[in-house]
Amino acid sequence: MGRLHWNVLLPTLTSLLGFGFAVVLIRRFGRRRQAYHFVWALGLTWYALAAGSEAVGGAFGWTPILYRIWYLTGAIGVAAYLGAGTVYLHRESAFGSLVVVCLLVGSIPALAGRHVGVGLLGLSTATLLTIVLTWRPTLFAHVLFGLLGVFTLAAALQIFTTQIDITLLPTSQDEVVSGQAFDPQTRNQLWVLVRQLNEQEGVTIFLTTHYMDEAERVAQRIAIIDHGAIVAEGSAAALKEQTSTGTLEEAFLALTGTTIREEQGSGLDQMRNMVKMWGGRR
Repeated sequence: MGRLHWNVLLPTLTSLLGFGFAVVLIRRFGRRRQAYHFVWALGLTWYALAAGSEAVGGAFGWTPILYRIWYLTGAIGVAAYLGAGTVYLHRESAFGSLVVVCLLVGSIPALAGRHVGVGLLGLSTATLLTIVLTWRPTLFAHVLFGLLGVFTLAAALQIFTTQIDITLLPTSQDEVVSGQAFDPQTRNQLWVLVRQLNEQEGVTIFLTTHYMDEAERVAQRIAIIDHGAIVAEGSAAALKEQTSTGTLEEAFLALTGTTIREEQGSGLDQMRNMVKMWGGRR
């Protein structure tokens, strides 16, 4: 029976901690009735669900529904709700003004790219919040939280109706899950936005991927990592020339080895090991 893989163990521990802290905050909310405790608890719950999804996916394999849950809770729920809780904590008008400015700045890349609708939504939200901040500042956090709930439902609808490319879901425990498994049109739009941010805004973007065709298409400089160490670095053309290969995929295999590495036990074995770690043998 193999060791419990880190990509199963760490998300499991993280999920348990997330749920634990969420319970603590809910109990504090029950005693003190501070809204930020409740909203932070929601954010930590989404965090725990995202980490738990990673653990289940690593142990038993990824499915489209599990991937969608991971994306909704981790990519959207965590930061949004933890941020909303901070708005409840800092009720000063100056902090509200900072939130509005951040929304305005965040709308710029969408307006500059092909996501004009998203950019206009950001501008509309900032305008509405400015009006609330001017006339009813005590309602600012409540309005923001209400808008966040509406946007979360809209995002969930989009995520659960968008096609998933199952060939891009992680297939081994060594692969790290990412948001690129949505349909090709969505991924292509993402790469267009990435290139625009890099070329037009001068933003340096670090991309982690296991798909060499995407790295070759969008990256100007590539570092190949094997067992936690950089084994080669340079442009796609330079790496192919260095290894006398025709594709970046072949260069990757030449630099890291073509043998299939032994898996460290099945997913079921690893979950059994985890139960033993926490509760002993049954």
